[in-house]
Amino acid sequence: IDTGIESFSTAETEAIEMVRRQVARCDQVDEIMDQLFENTLRICACERMGLAVIEPDGGRVVLRWTRAAYAPMRWEAGWAEDVQKSALASVVQRQQCRVINDLPLYVRRHPDDESAGLLREENACSMMVSPLIVAEEVVGLLFRSSYALNAFDKKQIQLQSATAQPLAQA
Repeated sequence: IDTGIESFSTAETEAIEMVRRQVARCDQVDEIMDQLFENTLRICACERMGLAVIEPDGGRVVLRWTRAAYAPMRWEAGWAEDVQKSALASVVQRQQCRVINDLPLYVRRHPDDESAGLLREENACSMMVSPLIVAEEVVGLLFRSSYALNAFDKKQIQLQSATAQPLAQA
Protein backbone atom coordinates (compact mmCIF):
# COMPACT_ATOMS: atom_id res chain seq x y z
CA ILE A 1 0.00 0.00 0.00
CA ASP A 2 1.33 3.39 -0.96
CA THR A 3 1.84 5.45 2.18
CA GLY A 4 3.15 8.54 0.40
CA ILE A 5 1.99 11.79 1.95
CA GLU A 6 0.97 13.12 -1.47
CA SER A 7 -2.14 10.90 -1.29
CA PHE A 8 -3.38 12.59 1.92
CA SER A 9 -5.56 15.64 2.45
CA THR A 10 -4.04 18.84 3.82
CA ALA A 11 -5.35 18.08 7.34
CA GLU A 12 -3.99 14.53 7.19
CA THR A 13 -0.59 15.70 5.93
CA GLU A 14 -0.40 18.33 8.68
CA ALA A 15 -1.26 15.76 11.36
CA ILE A 16 1.33 13.28 10.04
CA GLU A 17 4.02 15.97 9.90
CA MET A 18 3.12 17.05 13.45
CA VAL A 19 3.53 13.45 14.62
CA ARG A 20 6.93 13.24 12.91
CA ARG A 21 8.09 16.47 14.56
CA GLN A 22 6.86 15.35 17.97
CA VAL A 23 8.56 11.97 17.67
CA ALA A 24 11.81 13.78 16.86
CA ARG A 25 11.43 16.08 19.91
CA CYS A 26 10.18 13.62 22.53
CA ASP A 27 12.40 11.21 24.40
CA GLN A 28 9.77 9.31 26.41
CA VAL A 29 7.59 6.69 24.73
CA ASP A 30 4.57 7.61 26.85
CA GLU A 31 4.85 11.24 25.80
CA ILE A 32 5.18 10.28 22.13
CA MET A 33 2.15 7.98 22.33
CA ASP A 34 0.02 10.57 24.13
CA GLN A 35 0.85 13.09 21.39
CA LEU A 36 0.15 10.51 18.67
CA PHE A 37 -3.23 9.68 20.19
CA GLU A 38 -4.21 13.34 20.55
CA ASN A 39 -3.03 14.44 17.12
CA THR A 40 -4.44 11.61 15.06
CA LEU A 41 -7.94 11.46 16.55
CA ARG A 42 -9.19 13.95 13.98
CA ILE A 43 -7.85 12.00 10.99
CA CYS A 44 -8.12 8.36 12.08
CA ALA A 45 -11.03 6.23 13.19
CA CYS A 46 -10.05 5.57 16.76
CA GLU A 47 -11.40 5.50 20.29
CA ARG A 48 -8.48 3.48 21.60
CA MET A 49 -4.79 3.10 20.83
CA GLY A 50 -2.12 0.76 22.13
CA LEU A 51 1.59 0.14 21.72
CA ALA A 52 3.13 -3.26 22.26
CA VAL A 53 6.79 -4.22 22.10
CA ILE A 54 8.27 -7.50 21.00
CA GLU A 55 10.74 -8.73 23.60
CA PRO A 56 14.33 -8.92 22.29
CA ASP A 57 14.26 -12.71 21.99
CA GLY A 58 11.08 -12.42 19.89
CA GLY A 59 9.16 -14.72 22.19
CA ARG A 60 6.57 -12.44 23.73
CA VAL A 61 4.57 -9.38 22.84
CA VAL A 62 3.95 -7.00 25.76
CA LEU A 63 1.40 -4.18 25.76
CA ARG A 64 3.50 -1.22 26.90
CA TRP A 65 1.12 1.73 26.55
CA THR A 66 -2.61 2.13 26.01
CA ARG A 67 -5.12 4.94 26.04
CA ALA A 68 -8.81 5.22 25.30
CA ALA A 69 -11.40 7.92 25.00
CA TYR A 70 -13.52 5.92 27.43
CA ALA A 71 -13.25 4.01 30.69
CA PRO A 72 -12.83 1.41 31.96
CA MET A 73 -10.33 -0.42 29.77
CA ARG A 74 -10.12 -4.20 30.01
CA TRP A 75 -7.03 -4.70 27.82
CA GLU A 76 -4.39 -2.86 29.83
CA ALA A 77 -0.67 -2.16 29.78
CA GLY A 78 1.30 -5.10 31.09
CA TRP A 79 -0.71 -7.72 29.17
CA ALA A 80 1.66 -10.19 27.52
CA GLU A 81 1.36 -13.20 25.26
CA ASP A 82 3.61 -15.64 23.42
CA VAL A 83 3.93 -14.23 19.90
CA GLN A 84 3.78 -17.58 18.14
CA LYS A 85 0.65 -18.68 20.01
CA SER A 86 -1.17 -15.39 19.45
CA ALA A 87 -3.29 -14.12 16.61
CA LEU A 88 -0.63 -11.40 16.24
CA ALA A 89 1.90 -13.89 14.84
CA SER A 90 0.70 -13.24 11.29
CA VAL A 91 1.34 -9.48 11.64
CA VAL A 92 4.87 -10.17 12.88
CA GLN A 93 5.65 -12.82 10.25
CA ARG A 94 4.13 -11.01 7.26
CA GLN A 95 5.14 -7.54 8.45
CA GLN A 96 1.80 -6.23 7.25
CA CYS A 97 -1.12 -4.40 8.80
CA ARG A 98 -4.05 -6.52 9.93
CA VAL A 99 -7.61 -5.21 10.02
CA ILE A 100 -10.63 -6.81 11.64
CA ASN A 101 -13.66 -4.73 10.67
CA ASP A 102 -16.26 -6.96 12.35
CA LEU A 103 -14.82 -7.71 15.77
CA PRO A 104 -18.07 -9.18 17.17
CA LEU A 105 -18.10 -11.83 14.42
CA TYR A 106 -14.36 -12.42 14.70
CA VAL A 107 -14.58 -13.04 18.47
CA ARG A 108 -17.44 -15.51 17.98
CA ARG A 109 -15.31 -17.41 15.46
CA HIS A 110 -12.04 -17.08 17.45
CA PRO A 111 -12.95 -17.24 21.14
CA ASP A 112 -9.30 -18.03 22.07
CA ASP A 113 -8.05 -14.62 20.89
CA GLU A 114 -7.69 -13.00 24.31
CA SER A 115 -6.85 -9.46 23.17
CA ALA A 116 -9.75 -9.35 20.71
CA GLY A 117 -12.08 -10.64 23.42
CA LEU A 118 -10.94 -7.92 25.81
CA LEU A 119 -11.52 -5.27 23.14
CA ARG A 120 -15.04 -6.62 22.60
CA GLU A 121 -15.67 -6.31 26.33
CA GLU A 122 -14.87 -2.61 25.79
CA ASN A 123 -17.45 -2.57 22.95
CA ALA A 124 -14.89 -2.17 20.16
CA CYS A 125 -16.25 -3.28 16.79
CA SER A 126 -13.17 -2.79 14.56
CA MET A 127 -9.44 -3.07 15.18
CA MET A 128 -6.26 -2.49 13.23
CA VAL A 129 -2.73 -3.53 14.16
CA SER A 130 0.41 -2.44 12.32
CA PRO A 131 3.93 -3.71 12.71
CA LEU A 132 6.63 -1.29 13.83
CA ILE A 133 9.63 -2.23 11.73
CA VAL A 134 13.27 -1.28 12.24
CA ALA A 135 15.99 -2.75 10.01
CA GLU A 136 13.50 -5.26 8.55
CA GLU A 137 12.59 -6.59 12.01
CA VAL A 138 9.28 -6.14 13.80
CA VAL A 139 10.07 -4.47 17.13
CA GLY A 140 6.53 -3.58 18.14
CA LEU A 141 2.89 -3.22 17.19
CA LEU A 142 0.61 -0.20 16.97
CA PHE A 143 -3.08 -0.87 17.68
CA ARG A 144 -6.18 1.20 17.00
CA SER A 145 -9.74 0.23 17.72
CA SER A 146 -13.08 1.83 17.03
CA TYR A 147 -16.67 1.48 18.17
CA ALA A 148 -17.73 1.51 14.51
CA LEU A 149 -18.01 -1.57 12.33
CA ASN A 150 -15.91 -1.36 9.15
CA ALA A 151 -13.97 1.62 10.52
CA PHE A 152 -10.69 0.82 8.79
CA ASP A 153 -10.49 1.16 5.02
CA LYS A 154 -7.48 1.53 2.74
CA LYS A 155 -7.12 5.22 3.65
CA GLN A 156 -7.08 4.40 7.38
CA ILE A 157 -4.40 1.77 6.76
CA GLN A 158 -2.32 4.34 4.87
CA LEU A 159 -2.66 6.84 7.73
CA GLN A 160 -1.73 4.18 10.29
CA SER A 161 1.33 3.20 8.26
CA ALA A 162 2.43 6.81 7.87
CA THR A 163 2.27 7.39 11.62
CA ALA A 164 3.80 4.00 12.47
CA GLN A 165 6.97 4.65 10.47
CA PRO A 166 8.37 7.47 12.65
CA LEU A 167 7.08 5.75 15.78
CA ALA A 168 9.10 2.61 14.97
CA GLN A 169 12.27 4.68 14.79
CA ALA A 170 11.55 6.21 18.19
